[in-house]
Amino acid sequence: MTFDAEAFKSAALHEVVADKYVPMAEGEHTAFITKAEVAAGEKNGKPWARYDLTVDTEKRKNKRLGIFLRFDDAGNFDAERNQVFGQLQKACGHTPGSPWTWGEPEGHTVSVTIKHEIDRNDPERINEIVTAIRRA
Repeated sequence: MTFDAEAFKSAALHEVVADKYVPMAEGEHTAFITKAEVAAGEKNGKPWARYDLTVDTEKRKNKRLGIFLRFDDAGNFDAERNQVFGQLQKACGHTPGSPWTWGEPEGHTVSVTIKHEIDRNDPERINEIVTAIRRA
């Protein structure tokens, strides 16, 4: 199917267009991971990192889900406080003790559990939080 720009421009819209972001529904979703990458920086003198997964779900394509990674006071990755990341490794069939590559989840289908959280900077915005990941 190809997009017909002329037909689109001459047609009338008979639907209400969303004027704000509508989050994914809370609960479990099957997600095919198409991309995995790390975003990192520093805030208030402390490191932060987020593992961004781009996924295709049953209702959304190219949806980005972020998993914030936790660090100890010395700035080291805190394995005990990164349970969702550990769940992702397990869901992707990672063998404990073998090296992890950040692109390893790409091409895997997993089940993600989403919870809603009101954004502290914008009470009108609802953020989607990944609370669990397991094999689909």
